[in-house]
Amino acid sequence: MKIAYDEILFAEALQNYVVIQTTDKKYITYLTFKAVEDYLPADRFIKTHKSYIISASKVDSIEANDIRIGQHHIPISRNLKDEVMERLVNGKFLKR
Repeated sequence: MKIAYDEILFAEALQNYVVIQTTDKKYITYLTFKAVEDYLPADRFIKTHKSYIISASKVDSIEANDIRIGQHHIPISRNLKDEVMERLVNGKFLKR
């Protein structure tokens, strides 16, 4: 099944599967998280945690170590926080 990049909100790793959450549906696929990370364009998607990749254009807000996309709360790991904030805020995806 093909999923347009614009429809993807985030991808979440679940052991041997990856959940791809879109605007209307959740897809579960038997892929490695690394394969999904390599497939998604780096200029549009950001890894925020060892188990999450988000669509930068879909971020509604950032609260402490948590990104909000619609009703979903995505964690930001301590190791990736500086990089995520740099890309989202200074990359002009979000304004302070």
